[in-house]
Amino acid sequence: MLTLKVENTTAQPHVTKHGDSTFNIGSINGENVQVGNSNTLTTNVTIQELAKKIAKSDDPEAKSKLKEFLQNSTVGSLIGAGASALIGIL
Repeated sequence: MLTLKVENTTAQPHVTKHGDSTFNIGSINGENVQVGNSNTLTTNVTIQELAKKIAKSDDPEAKSKLKEFLQNSTVGSLIGAGASALIGIL
């Protein structure tokens, strides 16, 4: 049997090397910080927290989209009377 192996020697320096990385970090201040490779970050926020943060923002598009979301009949039936209270925040 004959095996032919072709290797592009000019591409070798461009091959990504996978290995362990070392991160030396003095200190980190903040929320939702992720350091490293292949990590996952899960954040849970209530709809009320989301509405309050969007209401405090100067983003009319975000306010409009959230208001549209809360006025949806399916969302309204799931949230109940709380939907109108959240719209009032905006």
